[in-house]
Amino acid sequence: MINIQNTADCPKPSLVLCLYGLGKSGKTTLATTAPKPLVLDGENGVKGLRTSAISVPYVAIRTWKDIQECYEAFKDNKDYETIIIDPLGAFMDALIDDVAGPSGMTLQKWGIAIEKFKKFVRAWTLTGKHVIFVAHDTFTPDDGVQLRSIQLPGKELPKVFRNMMDIVGYYAVENNGKRTLQLQPNMKIDAGTRFNCFPPIMEVPKDDREFITKMIATIHASYEPAKIEAPKV
Repeated sequence: MINIQNTADCPKPSLVLCLYGLGKSGKTTLATTAPKPLVLDGENGVKGLRTSAISVPYVAIRTWKDIQECYEAFKDNKDYETIIIDPLGAFMDALIDDVAGPSGMTLQKWGIAIEKFKKFVRAWTLTGKHVIFVAHDTFTPDDGVQLRSIQLPGKELPKVFRNMMDIVGYYAVENNGKRTLQLQPNMKIDAGTRFNCFPPIMEVPKDDREFITKMIATIHASYEPAKIEAPKV
């Protein structure tokens, strides 16, 4: 039975976000400004949080089995509103190790790995939690321009992953220490957002411990029913 719905009645969404940028630029710190976060740490990236007096729960991830166990343990756990997957490349590496086995990767195994990766991303995004994927960046040629984009293997996988995100944000620290999150693409940086409630580039105050929580609140505020004034007679 076909069920026609209206966008005016859409429920307030959870956020599916990819934060990417240079290594050690503060992406993990920014990700932990989301509400009630749990970090799935694949690269020991949380150790720097202690020096900033940031206290957040985390699970060390080393194998694909660890990842699967975390999904089963936390997908319905209401103690955590946000799952932070950090970094995305380490999770892909764990998957490749699991699929390759002792005989190594083949073309067929690459296909299996890509499908498993897509299911992994989709499964987390369907939990109803906010999900933040932290990723490194890379330069890829695009019509003669060196485009900065998410670091993932192959040509199609980065595009598929990007399309599964609500927001792809490029996080940068300028020479003067100013921190920015770019949400709109240009000729040199890949980015994008489904939500028309943010400026193209947002400044990130260094000590703001609720930055992403505020972004979510902004999205939810935009879902409030518009007040329609009665016509003047």
